Amino acid sequence: MTTGGGASGDGTVFEITKSGDYQIVYNFKGAPDGNEPYAALTSVKGKLYGTTWLGGTGPCSFITEPMAGCGTVFTITPSGLENVIYSFQDQKDGGEPSAALIYQDGALYGTSSDFSLNHGQGSVFKMSLSGTEHTIYQFKGGNDGATPESALVYYKGKLYGTTNNGGSSCTSPSGPPGCGTVFSTTLSGAEHVLHAFKSGNDGAAPQGLIYYGGAFYGTTYYGGGSCKNISGCGTLFSIEPSGAEKVLYRFRSDGYRQPNDLVSVGNTLYGTTESGPSATYGYNGALYAANP
Repeated sequence: MTTGGGASGDGTVFEITKSGDYQIVYNFKGAPDGNEPYAALTSVKGKLYGTTWLGGTGPCSFITEPMAGCGTVFTITPSGLENVIYSFQDQKDGGEPSAALIYQDGALYGTSSDFSLNHGQGSVFKMSLSGTEHTIYQFKGGNDGATPESALVYYKGKLYGTTNNGGSSCTSPSGPPGCGTVFSTTLSGAEHVLHAFKSGNDGAAPQGLIYYGGAFYGTTYYGGGSCKNISGCGTLFSIEPSGAEKVLYRFRSDGYRQPNDLVSVGNTLYGTTESGPSATYGYNGALYAANP
């Protein structure tokens, strides 16, 4: 997907063949349709499921644009038949979903990054394939997490994920209090913070998790200590299901920095960085590999 562009400027779903043939499958139209899709699509039983950050029919107190909507969950077929199956409702269940959905045991699971009833702390939700939504957990900020923005991971009956803020009293480089957390929650909503990031030599603002070889791996966008930037250049970390966290690598100001999500291929982790090592080419970034 693209977050913008298309016939209405509200984003698109596109397809591209291995040989490079490209075509737009669907143009988002904005509310009451979706608007600004940020995450990857999830394939379930011949349909693709996704989220849009804005759009839908739900009232949205924290969006200033008229009729912008709080975000949607939608389906689309490979031929381009799109249907919004759920519109977020702000005070009722949050909004601004920016992460991909995961499919587990007949249902979809995801996160919303804003929950106005709880002062914008975010939520974990469950969604049936027909569009029935259930909020599993609402984040509270403070020692708890706040603003989950990455996809969940299912492991042994629990959902694991990260929040961009909350979890500690450190000053977050991204704005709101707290440097982020790794958390788990049962499907019934019993949540537990496994690790609260502290910035400094530790990370801050964690990105998404992946599970590999008995542990979770992830990156933090800031923190790590080895950076001229006061907020840090980011880290690569591991964390066990018990909560034992270890920084594996600290990105440096003389190298590539501000890492994003990881993928695993074989015995190697791959990721991208947003920035590069020089003032001239500092925004070019890189693709890197790491051995767990």
